[in-house]
Amino acid sequence: MKNVGLYAVLIQNSIQKTTWKQYGFLKTDEQINVIFALLLYVMEQSLKEENCTMDDIGAYLDAVNSGYLKKNLSYEDCRQLADFVVNVILSNEGKPMYFDGYDFEQDAYHIMHISYVENRIVYVDQEIRRTSYYLTDDGVQPAAFYSGNREQYETFYPRDDLSDASGKTELRQSCGRD
Repeated sequence: MKNVGLYAVLIQNSIQKTTWKQYGFLKTDEQINVIFALLLYVMEQSLKEENCTMDDIGAYLDAVNSGYLKKNLSYEDCRQLADFVVNVILSNEGKPMYFDGYDFEQDAYHIMHISYVENRIVYVDQEIRRTSYYLTDDGVQPAAFYSGNREQYETFYPRDDLSDASGKTELRQSCGRD
């Protein structure tokens, strides 16, 4: 049921937002594709253990827009839209997100905490303080489904490395590896 919650909360956080229209994304399909494109980018950076600042995410969205989406957006617009997606849709403006899923075996509802991204402070060029984003185990599941390429996890998390206590066990399970 948690898988259902992951998508339900994601769509719920996005569908009623009018900010999308400011950037020319009128259709829900377009909005969902932007969300998942950014999830995939953050996932790739997370798996490579590289920094993923808002500047990086904005530049990625700018490249995607220039190459594919063709919206009339400047780099600054793309950066602001990326900030909106990461901090409002994926992070719920810092407020906890929950899904009340029904467990048919136990005939009861269970509240599940949902968290797609987290962040940490990094120093760029040893002096510039930035926030770097990375996917949580919950964030990996929708990104993995969207990409359709679970083999990429094998590259970054070989079977022997997936059983430590750093959360990689959950990553393996969320990618369908158990």
